[in-house]
Amino acid sequence: MKYAYGFIKARRATHFGPIGIGGEGANVHTVAHDETAAVISETSDAAVSSVAKEELVKRLAQHQFVAETIMKAGHAILPMRFGTVLESGAQVARMLQTNRDKLRDLLSDIEGLLEMEVVAMWPDVQQV
Repeated sequence: MKYAYGFIKARRATHFGPIGIGGEGANVHTVAHDETAAVISETSDAAVSSVAKEELVKRLAQHQFVAETIMKAGHAILPMRFGTVLESGAQVARMLQTNRDKLRDLLSDIEGLLEMEVVAMWPDVQQV
């Protein structure tokens, strides 16, 4: 099974190292088709619904870490929903082929944009 993190512009396979979800750090890499690539890692665990809360939080943080690492490497990433698992490499390839034009357009739309994290502190929410 393949755990999917998102999509980037890439014409060939790229390796990001053992930073993925999956025990000792699954190797994160891309599967490319034309100008678009899916960012994936191998996984044996398909169900996030049956994972304990502490493990779920760890996996969510790891998912975000992978996306941030890819952005730091200079790629705009179109993220996949947390917990997205695909059956096989063939399914990844079909998804890239079927959605090639839409993915290319969306990646062009987000290229050059910045991600910002905003935190708001409200000392006494009861006074509203």
